Amino acid sequence: MSAESRALFKKMLMDTPIMTRGSYLQTQQSACLTKGTAIIAMLDECISRDEDGGIRVSATFQTIHSEFWFWVLGAYEVSRNISMLRAGFPAELHKLIEGNLTYFTSIRVPFAKLQYAGVKLRAQIASGNYLSVSSIQADPPEMVFKIDVGAHQRYGIRSSIDRFEKFNEEVNNSLRRDIEANWEVYLEALVEDDEVAEEQ
Repeated sequence: MSAESRALFKKMLMDTPIMTRGSYLQTQQSACLTKGTAIIAMLDECISRDEDGGIRVSATFQTIHSEFWFWVLGAYEVSRNISMLRAGFPAELHKLIEGNLTYFTSIRVPFAKLQYAGVKLRAQIASGNYLSVSSIQADPPEMVFKIDVGAHQRYGIRSSIDRFEKFNEEVNNSLRRDIEANWEVYLEALVEDDEVAEEQ
């Protein structure tokens, strides 16, 4: 492999380090991060202050709710896949990976099934309780959901997306350090893959 090819390969890995753990995982991560950025932009446009200092909410409210529902499912799957592969990640990430999965596990079921945690949907509907936005904030724009009957658990759209972005940033930065420290190992793996491909 030429020096130029090695340099290009290293740049690719440093730009998208999660690719070292699987191209599909990299695609999932990228899609969720892009979708999260779009939802935050919609939040910023949807919620604002009026002339009297009150909170104004636009008609895109329901769209944001639906987009976040899809996003939660994707963010959970990315978190779960990273957790399943945690043995292949630097040890410094293991606790962070499990904490992130715990967070998204706690909101995935309520959002996927549109019901409170620990309550059957039929009983929830009969009682007139629905998974809903419990508060709206303007500084910064935020929608907060309650996901249990006692409303003790509340999760914000912006705060959840911010958490996911920071988690993935830490994962990627840790992998970049690992690539730098073990560059020859990564390079050797690429050469071996090329040799196997040529044999086939």
